[in-house]
Amino acid sequence: MKKLKLITLLSLLLSIILLTSCTSKTKEKSTTYGISSPIKSLSFGMSVDECKEKLTDYTLESISTDSSIMYNLSPIVSIFDYTDEIAQIILKFDPASTESYYPYHSEALSSIQVIFTGINIDKIKEKITDLVGSEGKYWVDVKKINFVTWRSTDTIKDLDKSSYNLLDNYWELLIKNLNVDVPFEIKKDKSEAINKVVMQYIDENNFSVEFYGGFNVLLFNLKKAEY
Repeated sequence: MKKLKLITLLSLLLSIILLTSCTSKTKEKSTTYGISSPIKSLSFGMSVDECKEKLTDYTLESISTDSSIMYNLSPIVSIFDYTDEIAQIILKFDPASTESYYPYHSEALSSIQVIFTGINIDKIKEKITDLVGSEGKYWVDVKKINFVTWRSTDTIKDLDKSSYNLLDNYWELLIKNLNVDVPFEIKKDKSEAINKVVMQYIDENNFSVEFYGGFNVLLFNLKKAEY
């Protein structure tokens, strides 16, 4: 009887350990960091086909050039509870890598640009600050165009161990395979933000806001390649 109880107890303990392990892996795989996509059904890093599958009621019209992959989204989706004030939404993709060593080979959603018109800029600034959880940094370029950049409060050091290891392995893969005449070094700055939002404007009633995927583009595809 005592032996039976011991076996039962050990079996129960093993089940708990396995369940905890699976839960932890599921959590790490699904955990998101930084600033999410402004279009809830899309994740940064998705391919064009994956975006189309998620946007079955919408049209993606290619406005790509020789150097960029871009799609105009219509009809307009609500961003920050605004629709009529949005003139255009553009999905931008990183091109697919053709290198055999690269861990994935599809184009990847890298940013979403939203062009606003006829709305006071301060309302959107407040919305972005609330979303990100920190104030934006103001700057002006040489063409006198105004910018505000909000960086995510999540940084590389906030990643779970599994996610960081994926990035670390990716960096090592680049160092190993990139052919350069000078020593190649990747700066692994753990204080770097996961991603950012950038507002650009000349006229305070007409401006664009671009949501960048940053490291989430990589993480989405590296995790997909892993499983």
